[in-house]
Amino acid sequence: MPGPEILATLVEALPVAVALLDGAGRMVVANQALCEQLGEPLDALRGRLIDTLVAVLEAGRIADGAELRLGDGAHAAWVRLRFMPGSGAAAGLHWVIFEDISEARRLRGELRARDDRFRDVIEGLDAGFLLLSGDVSRIEDASRAGRALFEGTGLTPHGSLVPLLERVHPDDRGRFDEALRGMAHEPMRVDVRLVLGESELLWWSIRSAPVHDAAGRTRNVACVVEDITARYEIAEILTQARQHAARLVHAVHDPRGVIGVLGLDGSLPRPGAAVAASTMDSSAAGGDTVAFATRVATLTAREREVMDRLVHGESSRAIAAALGLSPKTIEVYRARVMRKMATSSLAVLVRRALLEDF
Repeated sequence: MPGPEILATLVEALPVAVALLDGAGRMVVANQALCEQLGEPLDALRGRLIDTLVAVLEAGRIADGAELRLGDGAHAAWVRLRFMPGSGAAAGLHWVIFEDISEARRLRGELRARDDRFRDVIEGLDAGFLLLSGDVSRIEDASRAGRALFEGTGLTPHGSLVPLLERVHPDDRGRFDEALRGMAHEPMRVDVRLVLGESELLWWSIRSAPVHDAAGRTRNVACVVEDITARYEIAEILTQARQHAARLVHAVHDPRGVIGVLGLDGSLPRPGAAVAASTMDSSAAGGDTVAFATRVATLTAREREVMDRLVHGESSRAIAAALGLSPKTIEVYRARVMRKMATSSLAVLVRRALLEDF
Protein backbone atom coordinates (compact mmCIF):
# COMPACT_ATOMS: atom_id res chain seq x y z
CA MET A 1 0.00 0.00 0.00
CA PRO A 2 1.42 3.44 -0.87
CA GLY A 3 2.26 5.87 1.91
CA PRO A 4 -0.26 8.35 3.35
CA GLU A 5 1.49 11.29 1.67
CA ILE A 6 0.92 9.87 -1.81
CA LEU A 7 -2.72 9.06 -1.05
CA ALA A 8 -3.26 12.50 0.50
CA THR A 9 -1.86 14.17 -2.60
CA LEU A 10 -4.08 12.01 -4.81
CA VAL A 11 -7.22 12.71 -2.80
CA GLU A 12 -6.57 16.43 -2.36
CA ALA A 13 -6.36 16.88 -6.13
CA LEU A 14 -10.03 15.92 -6.49
CA PRO A 15 -12.55 18.84 -6.67
CA VAL A 16 -15.29 17.05 -4.69
CA ALA A 17 -15.54 15.94 -1.07
CA VAL A 18 -13.99 12.48 -0.99
CA ALA A 19 -12.30 9.99 1.33
CA LEU A 20 -10.63 6.60 1.11
CA LEU A 21 -11.94 3.86 3.41
CA ASP A 22 -10.29 0.66 4.51
CA GLY A 23 -12.14 -2.63 4.74
CA ALA A 24 -13.49 -1.77 8.20
CA GLY A 25 -15.04 1.52 7.04
CA ARG A 26 -12.35 3.77 8.59
CA MET A 27 -11.19 6.85 6.73
CA VAL A 28 -7.58 6.42 5.74
CA VAL A 29 -7.39 9.84 4.18
CA ALA A 30 -9.80 12.66 3.28
CA ASN A 31 -9.47 15.90 1.35
CA GLN A 32 -9.97 19.50 2.40
CA ALA A 33 -13.33 19.74 0.62
CA LEU A 34 -14.72 17.08 2.95
CA CYS A 35 -13.23 18.81 6.00
CA GLU A 36 -14.99 22.04 5.02
CA GLN A 37 -18.23 20.19 4.43
CA LEU A 38 -18.12 18.60 7.88
CA GLY A 39 -16.53 21.53 9.68
CA GLU A 40 -13.81 19.30 11.19
CA PRO A 41 -10.01 19.30 10.80
CA LEU A 42 -8.28 16.66 8.73
CA ASP A 43 -6.62 15.00 11.76
CA ALA A 44 -10.03 14.46 13.37
CA LEU A 45 -11.24 12.51 10.34
CA ARG A 46 -8.27 10.21 9.82
CA GLY A 47 -9.00 6.73 11.22
CA ARG A 48 -12.62 7.63 12.00
CA LEU A 49 -15.44 5.21 11.15
CA ILE A 50 -17.80 6.59 8.54
CA ASP A 51 -20.75 5.46 10.70
CA THR A 52 -19.82 8.04 13.34
CA LEU A 53 -20.38 10.93 10.90
CA VAL A 54 -24.04 10.12 10.35
CA ALA A 55 -26.68 12.21 12.13
CA VAL A 56 -29.65 10.98 10.03
CA LEU A 57 -29.72 8.05 7.61
CA GLU A 58 -32.66 7.84 5.19
CA ALA A 59 -31.79 4.87 3.00
CA GLY A 60 -31.71 2.43 5.93
CA ARG A 61 -28.03 1.54 5.70
CA ILE A 62 -24.76 3.04 4.59
CA ALA A 63 -24.42 1.92 0.99
CA ASP A 64 -24.00 3.34 -2.48
CA GLY A 65 -26.73 5.90 -3.11
CA ALA A 66 -27.64 6.36 0.56
CA GLU A 67 -28.68 9.87 1.60
CA LEU A 68 -27.20 11.01 4.92
CA ARG A 69 -27.19 14.08 7.05
CA LEU A 70 -23.67 14.64 8.29
CA GLY A 71 -23.04 16.67 11.42
CA ASP A 72 -25.31 19.09 13.23
CA GLY A 73 -25.86 22.84 13.55
CA ALA A 74 -24.24 25.23 11.09
CA HIS A 75 -22.15 22.48 9.48
CA ALA A 76 -25.01 20.00 8.97
CA ALA A 77 -25.18 18.86 5.36
CA TRP A 78 -27.12 16.30 3.38
CA VAL A 79 -25.00 14.14 1.11
CA ARG A 80 -25.47 11.20 -1.21
CA LEU A 81 -22.75 8.54 -0.96
CA ARG A 82 -21.06 7.07 -4.02
CA PHE A 83 -18.82 4.03 -3.41
CA MET A 84 -16.20 2.78 -5.86
CA PRO A 85 -13.46 0.18 -5.38
CA GLY A 86 -9.96 1.63 -5.39
CA SER A 87 -7.32 0.65 -7.93
CA GLY A 88 -3.70 1.49 -8.64
CA ALA A 89 -2.30 3.50 -5.75
CA ALA A 90 -5.60 3.04 -3.88
CA ALA A 91 -5.85 -0.73 -4.43
CA GLY A 92 -7.44 -2.51 -1.46
CA LEU A 93 -9.33 0.63 -0.41
CA HIS A 94 -12.69 2.09 -1.33
CA TRP A 95 -13.39 5.53 -2.68
CA VAL A 96 -16.40 7.26 -1.15
CA ILE A 97 -17.63 10.51 -2.70
CA PHE A 98 -19.81 12.78 -0.55
CA GLU A 99 -22.13 14.46 -3.07
CA ASP A 100 -23.65 17.55 -1.44
CA ILE A 101 -27.44 17.45 -2.00
CA SER A 102 -28.43 19.96 0.68
CA GLU A 103 -29.75 22.51 -1.84
CA ALA A 104 -31.56 19.84 -3.84
CA ARG A 105 -33.27 18.58 -0.68
CA ARG A 106 -34.21 22.11 0.32
CA LEU A 107 -35.81 22.68 -3.07
CA ARG A 108 -37.63 19.33 -2.87
CA GLY A 109 -38.96 20.32 0.53
CA GLU A 110 -40.21 23.65 -0.83
CA LEU A 111 -41.90 21.88 -3.74
CA ARG A 112 -43.59 19.41 -1.38
CA ALA A 113 -44.78 22.29 0.81
CA ARG A 114 -46.06 24.13 -2.28
CA ASP A 115 -47.84 20.99 -3.47
CA ASP A 116 -49.44 20.57 -0.04
CA ARG A 117 -50.67 24.19 -0.06
CA PHE A 118 -51.99 23.73 -3.60
CA ARG A 119 -53.85 20.57 -2.57
CA ASP A 120 -55.34 22.37 0.44
CA VAL A 121 -56.63 25.07 -1.91
CA ILE A 122 -58.21 22.71 -4.45
CA GLU A 123 -59.72 20.51 -1.72
CA GLY A 124 -61.53 23.60 -0.44
CA LEU A 125 -63.14 24.39 -3.79
CA ASP A 126 -66.87 23.78 -4.14
CA ALA A 127 -66.38 23.03 -7.83
CA GLY A 128 -64.53 19.87 -8.82
CA PHE A 129 -60.83 20.11 -9.76
CA LEU A 130 -59.27 17.61 -12.16
CA LEU A 131 -55.65 17.34 -13.29
CA LEU A 132 -55.45 15.68 -16.70
CA SER A 133 -52.45 14.29 -18.53
CA GLY A 134 -50.81 16.46 -21.16
CA ASP A 135 -52.48 14.52 -23.98
CA VAL A 136 -55.89 14.88 -22.26
CA SER A 137 -56.44 11.13 -22.16
CA ARG A 138 -56.28 10.38 -18.43
CA ILE A 139 -57.18 11.83 -15.04
CA GLU A 140 -54.03 12.08 -12.93
CA ASP A 141 -55.59 13.61 -9.81
CA ALA A 142 -58.92 14.92 -8.52
CA SER A 143 -60.09 17.02 -5.59
CA ARG A 144 -62.73 15.87 -3.09
CA ALA A 145 -65.47 17.76 -4.94
CA GLY A 146 -64.19 16.38 -8.23
CA ARG A 147 -64.39 12.82 -6.94
CA ALA A 148 -67.95 13.49 -5.76
CA LEU A 149 -68.94 14.22 -9.38
CA PHE A 150 -67.72 10.82 -10.57
CA GLU A 151 -70.61 8.78 -9.17
CA GLY A 152 -72.46 7.08 -11.96
CA THR A 153 -70.06 8.27 -14.67
CA GLY A 154 -67.51 5.43 -14.52
CA LEU A 155 -64.66 7.91 -13.95
CA THR A 156 -61.94 7.29 -11.34
CA PRO A 157 -59.37 9.70 -9.81
CA HIS A 158 -56.52 7.99 -11.69
CA GLY A 159 -58.13 6.56 -14.79
CA SER A 160 -59.03 7.03 -18.42
CA LEU A 161 -61.41 9.69 -19.78
CA VAL A 162 -63.08 7.09 -22.02
CA PRO A 163 -66.07 6.56 -19.65
CA LEU A 164 -66.79 10.30 -19.85
CA LEU A 165 -66.61 10.32 -23.65
CA GLU A 166 -69.08 7.43 -23.79
CA ARG A 167 -71.63 9.39 -21.75
CA VAL A 168 -71.55 12.66 -23.67
CA HIS A 169 -74.90 13.41 -25.30
CA PRO A 170 -74.77 12.62 -29.05
CA ASP A 171 -75.70 16.22 -29.93
CA ASP A 172 -72.71 17.52 -27.89
CA ARG A 173 -69.99 15.08 -28.97
CA GLY A 174 -68.63 17.11 -31.86
CA ARG A 175 -68.39 20.26 -29.77
CA PHE A 176 -66.84 18.34 -26.84
CA ASP A 177 -64.26 16.57 -29.04
CA GLU A 178 -63.21 19.94 -30.46
CA ALA A 179 -62.82 21.34 -26.93
CA LEU A 180 -60.68 18.35 -25.87
CA ARG A 181 -58.34 18.86 -28.81
CA GLY A 182 -57.87 22.51 -27.85
CA MET A 183 -57.35 22.00 -24.10
CA ALA A 184 -53.67 21.15 -24.48
CA HIS A 185 -53.01 24.44 -26.31
CA GLU A 186 -55.17 27.19 -24.79
CA PRO A 187 -57.78 27.86 -22.07
CA MET A 188 -61.17 26.40 -22.95
CA ARG A 189 -64.76 26.48 -21.65
CA VAL A 190 -67.43 24.01 -22.67
CA ASP A 191 -70.86 23.06 -21.31
CA VAL A 192 -71.77 19.47 -22.09
CA ARG A 193 -74.64 17.09 -21.35
CA LEU A 194 -73.96 13.64 -19.89
CA VAL A 195 -76.43 10.80 -20.20
CA LEU A 196 -76.49 8.51 -17.13
CA GLY A 197 -78.62 5.41 -17.27
CA GLU A 198 -81.82 5.58 -19.28
CA SER A 199 -83.22 8.92 -18.14
CA GLU A 200 -80.83 10.95 -15.94
CA LEU A 201 -79.28 13.92 -17.72
CA LEU A 202 -76.51 16.05 -16.24
CA TRP A 203 -75.03 19.34 -17.41
CA TRP A 204 -71.31 19.84 -16.71
CA SER A 205 -69.45 23.11 -17.17
CA ILE A 206 -65.74 22.42 -17.82
CA ARG A 207 -63.12 25.18 -17.73
CA SER A 208 -59.55 24.18 -18.54
CA ALA A 209 -56.07 25.65 -18.88
CA PRO A 210 -52.81 23.99 -20.00
CA VAL A 211 -49.92 23.70 -17.52
CA HIS A 212 -46.51 24.03 -19.21
CA ASP A 213 -43.07 22.77 -18.20
CA ALA A 214 -39.86 24.79 -18.37
CA ALA A 215 -39.51 23.99 -22.09
CA GLY A 216 -43.00 25.28 -22.88
CA ARG A 217 -44.51 21.83 -23.46
CA THR A 218 -47.92 20.97 -22.03
CA ARG A 219 -47.28 18.83 -18.99
CA ASN A 220 -50.84 18.71 -17.65
CA VAL A 221 -54.26 20.24 -18.20
CA ALA A 222 -56.01 21.71 -15.15
CA CYS A 223 -59.82 21.58 -15.21
CA VAL A 224 -62.54 23.01 -12.99
CA VAL A 225 -65.74 21.02 -13.40
CA GLU A 226 -69.11 22.19 -12.10
CA ASP A 227 -72.46 20.43 -12.15
CA ILE A 228 -74.82 23.10 -13.58
CA THR A 229 -77.82 20.84 -14.13
CA ALA A 230 -79.94 22.87 -11.71
CA ARG A 231 -79.14 26.10 -13.58
CA TYR A 232 -80.57 24.68 -16.77
CA GLU A 233 -83.62 23.43 -14.87
CA ILE A 234 -84.14 26.92 -13.39
CA ALA A 235 -83.64 28.48 -16.83
CA GLU A 236 -86.33 26.18 -18.20
CA ILE A 237 -88.65 27.18 -15.35
CA LEU A 238 -88.08 30.87 -16.09
CA THR A 239 -88.73 30.28 -19.79
CA GLN A 240 -92.01 28.59 -18.96
CA ALA A 241 -92.89 31.43 -16.56
CA ARG A 242 -92.30 34.01 -19.31
CA GLN A 243 -94.47 32.00 -21.67
CA HIS A 244 -97.12 31.78 -18.96
CA ALA A 245 -97.02 35.57 -18.44
CA ALA A 246 -97.34 36.13 -22.19
CA ARG A 247 -100.44 33.94 -22.30
CA LEU A 248 -101.90 35.89 -19.35
CA VAL A 249 -101.45 39.13 -21.26
CA HIS A 250 -103.05 37.54 -24.29
CA ALA A 251 -105.96 36.35 -22.12
CA VAL A 252 -106.77 39.94 -21.18
CA HIS A 253 -107.54 40.63 -24.82
CA ASP A 254 -109.06 37.24 -25.56
CA PRO A 255 -111.13 35.78 -22.68
CA ARG A 256 -110.99 32.39 -24.34
CA GLY A 257 -107.30 32.29 -23.41
CA VAL A 258 -108.09 32.36 -19.67
CA ILE A 259 -108.62 28.63 -19.70
CA GLY A 260 -105.42 28.03 -21.65
CA VAL A 261 -103.18 29.86 -19.22
CA LEU A 262 -104.00 27.41 -16.49
CA GLY A 263 -101.46 25.00 -17.96
CA LEU A 264 -97.80 25.95 -18.40
CA ASP A 265 -97.60 23.78 -21.50
CA GLY A 266 -100.08 26.11 -23.23
CA SER A 267 -102.63 23.36 -23.97
CA LEU A 268 -106.36 23.84 -23.31
CA PRO A 269 -107.59 21.65 -20.45
CA ARG A 270 -110.50 19.33 -21.04
CA PRO A 271 -113.93 20.53 -19.82
CA GLY A 272 -114.29 20.41 -16.04
CA ALA A 273 -110.52 20.39 -15.44
CA ALA A 274 -110.12 24.14 -14.89
CA VAL A 275 -111.18 24.11 -11.25
CA ALA A 276 -108.94 21.19 -10.41
CA ALA A 277 -105.96 22.79 -12.15
CA SER A 278 -106.42 26.13 -10.44
CA THR A 279 -106.80 24.42 -7.07
CA MET A 280 -103.70 22.34 -7.63
CA ASP A 281 -101.61 25.41 -8.51
CA SER A 282 -103.15 27.83 -6.00
CA SER A 283 -100.18 27.75 -3.65
CA ALA A 284 -97.81 28.50 -6.56
CA ALA A 285 -99.87 31.62 -7.31
CA GLY A 286 -99.79 32.80 -3.71
CA GLY A 287 -103.28 31.59 -2.77
CA ASP A 288 -102.08 29.12 -0.10
CA THR A 289 -99.49 31.12 1.84
CA VAL A 290 -100.43 29.79 5.28
CA ALA A 291 -100.37 26.18 4.09
CA PHE A 292 -96.99 26.63 2.45
CA ALA A 293 -95.48 28.25 5.57
CA THR A 294 -96.93 25.49 7.70
CA ARG A 295 -95.31 22.87 5.51
CA VAL A 296 -91.95 24.64 5.75
CA ALA A 297 -92.26 24.57 9.55
CA THR A 298 -92.49 20.75 9.45
CA LEU A 299 -89.03 20.44 7.87
CA THR A 300 -86.05 19.49 9.99
CA ALA A 301 -83.01 21.79 10.01
CA ARG A 302 -81.20 19.54 7.53
CA GLU A 303 -84.26 19.23 5.27
CA ARG A 304 -84.67 23.04 5.25
CA GLU A 305 -81.00 23.45 4.35
CA VAL A 306 -81.37 20.99 1.47
CA MET A 307 -84.55 22.75 0.27
CA ASP A 308 -82.87 26.18 0.36
CA ARG A 309 -79.98 24.88 -1.70
CA LEU A 310 -82.31 23.21 -4.20
CA VAL A 311 -84.30 26.43 -4.61
CA HIS A 312 -81.07 28.37 -5.23
CA GLY A 313 -80.20 26.08 -8.12
CA GLU A 314 -77.72 23.63 -6.59
CA SER A 315 -77.72 20.05 -7.81
CA SER A 316 -77.88 17.05 -5.49
CA ARG A 317 -74.23 16.32 -6.20
CA ALA A 318 -73.18 19.88 -5.38
CA ILE A 319 -75.22 19.83 -2.16
CA ALA A 320 -73.64 16.50 -1.18
CA ALA A 321 -70.15 17.92 -1.68
CA ALA A 322 -71.00 21.10 0.28
CA LEU A 323 -72.53 19.23 3.24
CA GLY A 324 -70.06 16.34 3.27
CA LEU A 325 -72.75 13.75 2.55
CA SER A 326 -73.23 11.21 -0.21
CA PRO A 327 -75.44 12.08 -3.22
CA LYS A 328 -77.73 9.17 -2.28
CA THR A 329 -78.29 10.66 1.18
CA ILE A 330 -79.16 14.02 -0.39
CA GLU A 331 -81.65 12.27 -2.66
CA VAL A 332 -83.32 10.85 0.46
CA TYR A 333 -83.56 14.35 1.98
CA ARG A 334 -84.80 15.72 -1.33
CA ALA A 335 -87.59 13.12 -1.45
CA ARG A 336 -88.62 14.00 2.12
CA VAL A 337 -88.74 17.70 1.24
CA MET A 338 -90.87 17.07 -1.83
CA ARG A 339 -93.24 14.89 0.18
CA LYS A 340 -93.60 17.33 3.12
CA MET A 341 -94.01 20.31 0.78
CA ALA A 342 -96.63 18.38 -1.25
CA THR A 343 -94.87 19.17 -4.53
CA SER A 344 -94.56 16.83 -7.47
CA SER A 345 -91.50 18.43 -9.09
CA LEU A 346 -88.59 20.74 -8.40
CA ALA A 347 -90.07 23.31 -10.77
CA VAL A 348 -93.22 23.60 -8.62
CA LEU A 349 -91.16 23.83 -5.43
CA VAL A 350 -89.03 26.64 -6.88
CA ARG A 351 -92.09 28.59 -8.05
CA ARG A 352 -93.73 28.31 -4.64
CA ALA A 353 -90.59 29.29 -2.76
CA LEU A 354 -90.00 32.30 -5.03
CA LEU A 355 -93.59 33.50 -4.79
CA GLU A 356 -93.74 33.05 -1.00
CA ASP A 357 -90.24 34.57 -0.54
CA PHE A 358 -88.82 31.58 1.32
